Amino acid sequence: MYDLIKKFEYTSEPHFYEDSFYARNWVPRATGVIKRFEKDLNVSWESPEKDAFYIRCVGGLLVYTTKEGEVVCRNAAEPNILNYRKNLVVAFNNTNEETLTSCENNRKSGAFLFDLKKGEIIKRFSEKPIQSTAYRMKDLLVMRTRNEGNSGHSFQVRDLDFDLLWERDFSEICKYEDSLNGKEKPGEVANIYLYDENKIIVGCRNSKTFCFELNTGNLVWEGGMTGNIVIQGDLGYVSTGMSLFRLDLKTGARIGYGWENNRLPDLPEYNGYTIWPSGHGLTYHNGLLWYLVFSNGYSFVVAINPQDGHYEWIHCVDTVNKVMDIAFHQNRMFLHDSGGALHIYQKMDVLG
Repeated sequence: MYDLIKKFEYTSEPHFYEDSFYARNWVPRATGVIKRFEKDLNVSWESPEKDAFYIRCVGGLLVYTTKEGEVVCRNAAEPNILNYRKNLVVAFNNTNEETLTSCENNRKSGAFLFDLKKGEIIKRFSEKPIQSTAYRMKDLLVMRTRNEGNSGHSFQVRDLDFDLLWERDFSEICKYEDSLNGKEKPGEVANIYLYDENKIIVGCRNSKTFCFELNTGNLVWEGGMTGNIVIQGDLGYVSTGMSLFRLDLKTGARIGYGWENNRLPDLPEYNGYTIWPSGHGLTYHNGLLWYLVFSNGYSFVVAINPQDGHYEWIHCVDTVNKVMDIAFHQNRMFLHDSGGALHIYQKMDVLG
């Protein structure tokens, strides 16, 4: 399906803008510069800052931070145009592309909602960091909050004035056994997803999954353990290590593919090794599920038919490292591995 056309060492995952993409390029033990790569993969621009770090490319903006604690915003179309430079520590961990805001929480700057376009703090929640991870969904803040004494997680929904609308404590109802020492641990929120505009799906670690109405907190359904969920319409495709199944998001019912315990079939033997389907990074693109597998020192990209679970394409990546991320953009596939290499592939039917 895809052929490798280029590999860049010491390069971050890509951040796309129209036909181009931005990525951080560095030498070992250095922070590096941000480069703009054109469609022909030549570099057309480099950031004047040599200590660039976190990057986001959203809403026509190229926003990044520096090691010295600045946030820099440029015009993504014309990156020589500087929109602002501010002395403020941000990390873009929870960026909302629709509203061009980011929920920030760090030791130096505290907790606040940051306007990426204006470079201003919209709302400061605390001068000090809070024991929460916040996400903006619509005009609400969805928060995973660690309970006092490190005893599990609560889930909160607040308005933009930081007033609490509703809360659920999962520490008791989602207790689980630690696989390393066999001890019981309090429930922790692992994954949060927005579904159907006004519903929220909350998955707790090694425990249960819940669907709530976002505005009211009313329970829609409660189900068993899930993992990474890729939402397409009213179906969620769920991967948990070596398993794959579908989730009816209206009811919480599981729909399997006929495999025992929903375990994916082994990949074909490779160089004399059995390849287990131990994977991560499930994503949906062009009618297929894409799954990253790392087994016996080999990294594979697997395209799965979401209708019947059949493996449509299996590709071994030329790397000794584990492929960590996969992205697609304009007939190209981008793989980023744990050694800092960016592998770029072209869809075969559009080569040349």
